[in-house]
Amino acid sequence: MYKIDNIINNNKESFIWLMRQAGRYLPEYRQTRKEAGSFLDLCYNPELASKVTIQPIDRFGFDAAIIFSDILVILDALGAEVTFTENIGPEIKVDINEFVKLDDKTIEELITEKLEPVYQAIRLTRANLDQDKSLIGFSGAFWTLLAYLIEGRGSKTYHNAKIFTYNNPTEFKRVKNILCKAIAIHLRNQVVAGCDIIKIFDSWAGILTPDQMKELVIEPYKIILAELKDVDAKKICFPRGIGSLYSEFCKLDFDIFALDYTADINIANKIANEYGKVTQGNLDPAILFANQEILGKELDKILEATKDIPHIFNLGHGIMPKTPIENVEFMVEKLRGA
Repeated sequence: MYKIDNIINNNKESFIWLMRQAGRYLPEYRQTRKEAGSFLDLCYNPELASKVTIQPIDRFGFDAAIIFSDILVILDALGAEVTFTENIGPEIKVDINEFVKLDDKTIEELITEKLEPVYQAIRLTRANLDQDKSLIGFSGAFWTLLAYLIEGRGSKTYHNAKIFTYNNPTEFKRVKNILCKAIAIHLRNQVVAGCDIIKIFDSWAGILTPDQMKELVIEPYKIILAELKDVDAKKICFPRGIGSLYSEFCKLDFDIFALDYTADINIANKIANEYGKVTQGNLDPAILFANQEILGKELDKILEATKDIPHIFNLGHGIMPKTPIENVEFMVEKLRGA
């Protein structure tokens, strides 16, 4: 049995993993990255992606591995031109008039066939991972994928994506259907391949107005989760920056609410007791650069706030490049001894 089941059942066992735990802060990752070629080449190389996925488990003994991939592989599979440039980030080119013509059968075929390397990496990882370790599959959520698709690159505001939702109602509705379907298919395929947990990342929820959050975040999540109702995997949702709308979001059908680092950790008890959700996260990734006395105090704060509820220890966003490995080791050791 995976340890995640003990957490869900509130058996007061520790459970630790970190967002982006297989990444640039690890020297072994950087070495593997050199072998792969481009970033997408690494994502689509089953052997190397599996190797990278397991590296932080071997080093730190985390309770879960998250498959090495990227949220933008869905757009890549659906025909958008996705590239990653060092020190710049992703760039996406798409003919939206052609994109909206994708029908349901084509969407399923594209996702299942083009992302087969991801599913193969999952099968390899599951075969090489200790049986008590969970394996997490993931996807970007609707709004985050839409934001990248329309904006074409990273942005602090995603104004063009927002404007698209207002000025192109017919195309917006079609893109919404396409992306929600693709997300559900990709997540389901990952469970079939061997994941026992799936996570849906909405990294840019926090830049929206409350009304936009309801339309672009909560409603699409509801659609996707309904499509996954029969999937035998625990479901984590990460609507980063959702703020006061967390209570409305928690009415949806999922298992684990991932708190970003801007959230007040004290709402974890309300989320657990009023909505029956397990909580996860909240530690600011930047605190891992502080001295261990300061880091220890922040860890104690989260441990104290969540001592009476099931809580998965995690960061409130991804671990940062150049994070001192000794501080990660200190954190894991302290949490294991708590």
